[in-house]
Amino acid sequence: MKKLQLILLLAVTVTIQAQDFGSFSGGFVSNTQLYQDDDKTNSIAPQDKFRANSYFNLNYNYKAFTVGMQYESYNPNALLGYSPVLKGEGIATYFFNYKAHDLDITAGYFYEQYGSGMILRSWEDKQLGVNNALKGIRVKFDATKYLQLSAFYGKQRNGFELSNGSLHGANLELDLASLQNLLIQV
Repeated sequence: MKKLQLILLLAVTVTIQAQDFGSFSGGFVSNTQLYQDDDKTNSIAPQDKFRANSYFNLNYNYKAFTVGMQYESYNPNALLGYSPVLKGEGIATYFFNYKAHDLDITAGYFYEQYGSGMILRSWEDKQLGVNNALKGIRVKFDATKYLQLSAFYGKQRNGFELSNGSLHGANLELDLASLQNLLIQV
């Protein structure tokens, strides 16, 4: 009986240790400034001398699924020189993603770039105060090693709000070098 209990205990222990509960990741960034008057340049500090732009993001990944969010705070006000739409605090972006094999689907906020970015580029740079993420849905499909398809529909972020207009697009990327190598082998 004791041998059976020991075997069951080891089996349960191994099973528990083999479970994959996913992983959390995240980060916190805060850019703060304390403005002062400068007699040499005749610069006068604003009435609210302390300003901060703070960002907290959190992501959870389990197998082919990833969810994430970014909380932003511009309190008491955004740094000088940043867009006036950046004020207050709240959840600014969130997303749900499924990525397995050749399929990648994202709902919520996402960034996208077609080619070199001359036709479409959404991106974030906290130091510049730029975040023009798209909120909607994006689907990417790798048909072959040399052919990738993607399409999206969404609205562009503007502060904590969304733009009035909607964007949609599709992209087909063909890697001619890989295709040429394939044709040479045939």
